[in-house]
Amino acid sequence: LIVSMPWAEFQFPSIQAGCLVSYVRSKGFDVEGRHFHLETAALLGLQEYDEVASYDYIGELFAAALLFSQRKKKILKYLQKYIPNSGKLADNLLRALQRIYRQTDWEKYDLVGFTVNYDQLFSSLLFALWLKRDHPEIKIVFGGTCVRNELGTALLRCFPQVDWCVDGEGEIALTELLTGLAENTIDVEDHVSGLIYREGENIKRNQRRQLSKLDPLPDPDFDHYFNLLSGHHLLVDREVFSIIPLECSRGCPHHCTFC
Repeated sequence: LIVSMPWAEFQFPSIQAGCLVSYVRSKGFDVEGRHFHLETAALLGLQEYDEVASYDYIGELFAAALLFSQRKKKILKYLQKYIPNSGKLADNLLRALQRIYRQTDWEKYDLVGFTVNYDQLFSSLLFALWLKRDHPEIKIVFGGTCVRNELGTALLRCFPQVDWCVDGEGEIALTELLTGLAENTIDVEDHVSGLIYREGENIKRNQRRQLSKLDPLPDPDFDHYFNLLSGHHLLVDREVFSIIPLECSRGCPHHCTFC
């Protein structure tokens, strides 16, 4: 299962999840994509969700308040400057996320991957925490801009609920990881390009191997997103102006640590 968490903009299907699902499925694996960010927006209210998502990092702070309960009071006090009734919104967010979590049939998955980009880190960590508590046998992998290079290494040091991180693009890494798991490969982590993983008390990072061309990629799979728009009881009558993202190239000439 590949999931996209809040606070991705609900008007967009996740191009990251869409590309990964279609590519890995073309390699013969049974994989699904879920747009939990759209499901959250439906339960929370589109206007309320959009208000939070429109601020950089404010959504992350709401998720952080749920993840780090000992800091919740201080975080909500800060958020009050931006979002009135932040305490009520945090409670509604928790109920929405818990409902989505409870309604997901986790037992049918061997691996759950979180695409972690802007404002998606702490909500992903919260779900990963619940997953490891209830289904410790499920492997959890994070990928995306928020876990590249040193960021992924630091995340594995701080959050034991995450098994692996992928440094760089995910198509090849995810395919190699699933192949190794399916074949019960010994020390599967050693054979996955760009994987960041624990080895004893150390964190190791394998060399990346990226796609040289985008042309062979199948079309992204956005079925789950548009099925939600047409079938979710809270979305059917709402006018959501959906935008399909188009990716024509990858890479960046800069090498900023934060990215």
